[in-house]
Amino acid sequence: MKTRMKMAQVDPEAYKTMSAFHKYLRESPLQKTHYDLIFVFSSMLNGCAYCIQDHTKDALANGETPKRLFALNAWKESPYFDEKERAILA
Repeated sequence: MKTRMKMAQVDPEAYKTMSAFHKYLRESPLQKTHYDLIFVFSSMLNGCAYCIQDHTKDALANGETPKRLFALNAWKESPYFDEKERAILA
């Protein structure tokens, strides 16, 4: 297993920008389920196992269902996501 990159040390400006984006989304009018979908799916795209686990744990704690999380990687074909969520994931 590869050691996780410490983004705050490798690229402090990128880390600062990502943190600001997290804060913006948390304070936005998005529903928590939408916020969670964004971060679980983006972690899947990035291939970060740590982030997938961390954001999945948060999503489950916020009421997301395992069924939808299991289908997230195939959201285009899944019947579990509504029009708004499909727009978010696209």
